[in-house]
Amino acid sequence: MVHPAFGGGRELAVRDAGAIPSPGGVMEDQARAQEAEDHLEEAAVTLRAAEELLLGDEPRSSISTSFLAMLHAAQALLLARGIRSRDWGEVMERFQVLTTSGLPVSPENRRALVIVAQLYRQVELEESVEADSLTARACLEDARRFVLEMRGLMGKRDPL
Repeated sequence: MVHPAFGGGRELAVRDAGAIPSPGGVMEDQARAQEAEDHLEEAAVTLRAAEELLLGDEPRSSISTSFLAMLHAAQALLLARGIRSRDWGEVMERFQVLTTSGLPVSPENRRALVIVAQLYRQVELEESVEADSLTARACLEDARRFVLEMRGLMGKRDPL
């Protein structure tokens, strides 16, 4: 499964790619908040799918799906901060900029996103690394911690 973050494909459905909240008013703020909630929910659903794939002995797909969950969580946080992105590559870029400019994301989760993204590239795009259950489980755990921290930064305290 080639992920759009590193191979094109699916673009995010957004109206504005600007990193500054647009002065669209309450309706746009509500729409953006709902979109953030939708991505947060999609992150949780995608985590469950990654776990099912791992249990079904599909480590390669589990790694890709774990990475996708992380992207949805990062996108949710960006939207909650008023930052829109056109595609998954831009989500990665903007998230990295945001975390290096003061967003209080743990160093472990900053590294985890980069590491899982790199592993995704090696397993799916370059096919230079063979996926195995142990690596897939580590990616899933990294993704779970990442999603939980993004939820916390958005004020969500309920479990996944």
